[in-house]
Amino acid sequence: MVQDINVEEGMQQHETTPLLSKRGRERQEIIDNDDDQTKDKDVKDRKWFMSTVALCSAMMVQSYLLISVFPYSGFLAMHLLPQLDSENVGSYAGYIASCFMVGRAVTSFEWGKATDRYGRKFAIEATLFLSAIFSIAFGFAPSFELAILFRFLLGLSNGMIPAVKTIISELNRGDEQEETKMMALVLGMWGEILLCRFSFV
Repeated sequence: MVQDINVEEGMQQHETTPLLSKRGRERQEIIDNDDDQTKDKDVKDRKWFMSTVALCSAMMVQSYLLISVFPYSGFLAMHLLPQLDSENVGSYAGYIASCFMVGRAVTSFEWGKATDRYGRKFAIEATLFLSAIFSIAFGFAPSFELAILFRFLLGLSNGMIPAVKTIISELNRGDEQEETKMMALVLGMWGEILLCRFSFV
């Protein structure tokens, strides 16, 4: 009987005795914290990578819209205005190429305000949607005047730059190194598209 009581007391003592000493528990807490930090860093890196890819894709579209017309703007002007020839087509080709940036200059400030009011995602989605519509309309323009108009509207509806720059700043939360890296990658799409475009001309 006494032996049974001693056994039960030993089991109770064994069950209530911590498996780890105080020092061991502190070490385990450090290991757990390191694991949590590693997981958080992996999630942050994955989010940074996916955001960079998405913004690079958006900027690639923006860059292509501006640059793609350069190689054939002269031929397009001669097609739409048969009285032109290679000697006097330069100015008309310049009108087609430059009216995109004229449209952007008119509405860039308003797009910045819309980005703050309605959100960055809205600005990018609206830009991509409107760009698709006006690009198709520009491609099917039957006259020089309509081509200029649709090209101008293409620039007018383009609010990509304010939204992208704001997103880059917000994603990196003051980390200047990461912000610089993302800015270089995303805005570097201008150079990538320029290089790729003229390498196939």
